[in-house]
Order: sequence, then C-alpha cells, then structure tokens
Amino acid sequence: MKINASKTVCMRIGPRSDARCASLTLCNGTQLKWVDTCKYLGVHFLRGRNFRCTFEDGKKKFFSSFNAVYSKIGHFASEEVVLNLLNTKCIPSMLYGTETCPVMSRHKHSFDFTVTRVFMKILHTNSKILSVGKYESMLTACLLTLCAYLVIFPFSSFFPFS
Repeated sequence: MKINASKTVCMRIGPRSDARCASLTLCNGTQLKWVDTCKYLGVHFLRGRNFRCTFEDGKKKFFSSFNAVYSKIGHFASEEVVLNLLNTKCIPSMLYGTETCPVMSRHKHSFDFTVTRVFMKILHTNSKILSVGKYESMLTACLLTLCAYLVIFPFSSFFPFS
C-alpha cells in the first residue's frame, strides 16, 4: 500500500506528548511531519496529555450555514421558519463529531454562547435574557437538539483506528 506523505502526519497523545520524537521516514525517503492538530473524518484532534478535540471548525461551519440561510430568507421569512432551518441545517453542522470526543464544560458553554448569539440576531435583541413568548416551542426544539447531542453522546469509546 502506498502512503501519501503529503496527507499523512504524526501526532503524539499521552504523558510524554511534549517530548521530541525522531523523524519517521517512509520507504521512498519522505519524512512525515509531527503536528499539534490533525483532522480525521472531519474531526480535529489536539496533541496533549489527554485525548481531546477542538470544535472551532464546527462553530465556523455553523455560523457559515446560518449566515447563508439568514442572508437569503432572514428578512422575508417568519422567525419560526428561520428557527426551524437553524434546527435542521445549522446545529447539526456545529455538533458534528461531538459523539467521538469528550465534550468538556467549556465546550458546552461555547456551544450555548454560539446558539444564544444567533437567537439574539434572529429575535432582534441585545439582551442575553430572551423573552421567548410565542417562539418558546421553536427555541425549545433547538435547545433540545443541542442538549440531546451533548447528553446522549458526551463521549463515545469508539476510536476509528487502532
């Protein structure tokens, strides 16, 4: 099997993750790079003492998909339609990979902040205390989707490579 050295990297996880490692050389003489982060199947892993991931890319995709939806229909559609699209199109892109990595409390707060900012934009308010009124069922559906991912899949022991 031929290994593509431009796409293959090395990363160390564990108590000696800070220790410098010798270069790995392939049969054709190409050396593999040692990196601090790597991407596998859309999930970004971080080098460190413990196995951990970063969800920054997912938040960027969330904002990107929300801005695409909101720029097209935000001023014309009702808030219910925008919230439904947020729940079905945007939130899954942010939560992709949360079932494979440990989700720490700082990640949960970051997800909460991200969704709260979008709610504030949709409902045209600058207050973090949202008076939901007639949108209570739609906001509850969005928050339940977010909570279901974070409670049901806080960490799965599935690790795709051995």
